[in-house]
Amino acid sequence: MVNEKDVTTDWIESMFENYTVIYDKNRAIGYVEGCVVMVSWSYNVVTWHVSKEFGGDYVSAFKILEERLKDMESEEQNVFSIIEHEADDRYCLYQRFFFRDEG
Repeated sequence: MVNEKDVTTDWIESMFENYTVIYDKNRAIGYVEGCVVMVSWSYNVVTWHVSKEFGGDYVSAFKILEERLKDMESEEQNVFSIIEHEADDRYCLYQRFFFRDEG
């Protein structure tokens, strides 16, 4: 579904500071609140990981990222996402995309 048709990846850069992102196939890296954030995608799942290793306020970065992801949702779109926290990593989110007619 994250296939550049149903769900494109161009919105990903809007999650990062100054829309600055480095892409590599199905992965990208950028900054949120001065923290390194890595994102990857496969089929209908986008995985977001806020790194604690490279400095910055990772707690704030995680909260800001989650708010940005939720703010991009729109009832008018046929595609929506469900955002879940990773059980073993407090600073990792799974964003799963679905068509509204499937939900």
